[in-house]
Amino acid sequence: MYSPLTYDQICNEQCFVIPNFLDKSKFGGEMQYVPDVTDYYKEAVKLTFNPDGTANVELKSANDLAIHKNEYWKFQEEYRFSLLAFPAPPTGYDQSAWDNMHHHSTNSIYHGVCPDNEFIDVDICPTLLRSIIVTLGPLTTFSEEVMVRSLIDKYCPEAKVEYSSLKGMIRTK
Repeated sequence: MYSPLTYDQICNEQCFVIPNFLDKSKFGGEMQYVPDVTDYYKEAVKLTFNPDGTANVELKSANDLAIHKNEYWKFQEEYRFSLLAFPAPPTGYDQSAWDNMHHHSTNSIYHGVCPDNEFIDVDICPTLLRSIIVTLGPLTTFSEEVMVRSLIDKYCPEAKVEYSSLKGMIRTK
């Protein structure tokens, strides 16, 4: 079975990652640039309430949130990976947690509760990593550029570093 994450990465103390990436097309891809992403955001997640006070969440395509961007960002030519994570069940991953995972996920969305972790590390194929292009943001400082180039030199010396086409066109606040 294909998975970019191990079981322990999927079910960890900070979060539970929904394994929607079992379909490879849902894990990563080129961004799709559209005139207005608002409709995609409105359609991606549907929260409905039942008369008994319970709620249901329908994730039509949470991946739509990750792969669509307003077309004015098209110059970035971005490729993005998509993971959907919820806070870990408070009881751990026992049978009760699995039986109530939908309820736990629904409550997390309804109450705006995020996982405790800020990022999830995913291994990248070394062959592909050697061909990446790192684009420095338009407001990148000299010291930030030095750090980026230092990391590139150490971990990925074959990668290219480019300046954003917006460099010098955006003012700081």
